[in-house]
Amino acid sequence: MDVEQRLRNWGRWSRTGSGSHAQASPIYRMMRENNPDYEVEPSARLFYDEQDAMRVDKAITNARLYPYEKEMLKMRYIQLCNRTFICRYERILYREFDTLMAIAVAKVKHELEFDV
Repeated sequence: MDVEQRLRNWGRWSRTGSGSHAQASPIYRMMRENNPDYEVEPSARLFYDEQDAMRVDKAITNARLYPYEKEMLKMRYIQLCNRTFICRYERILYREFDTLMAIAVAKVKHELEFDV
């Protein structure tokens, strides 16, 4: 798996309530409080590799990411926000999004390469 697929797997794992970043979205948290049976992606539980997701979660925690980089990764892969929303939320220029996201992903990839 490449790093992009691993990050998507991490996002699915996190959205199911298994991950340490589960319920990261305030809207998701509110829906869970009002209806404990609510799930954003009920079928996602069948389509993720938990062991790999935990490795990615550890890599994100250990990587030397700036706070905005961690937030970008969470918003992109867990909350599934589009780039326009992320740019507005993080107050970054739209044209810089791809570069900043690539840097964050590269840092995670670098950390994953040393995780044995």
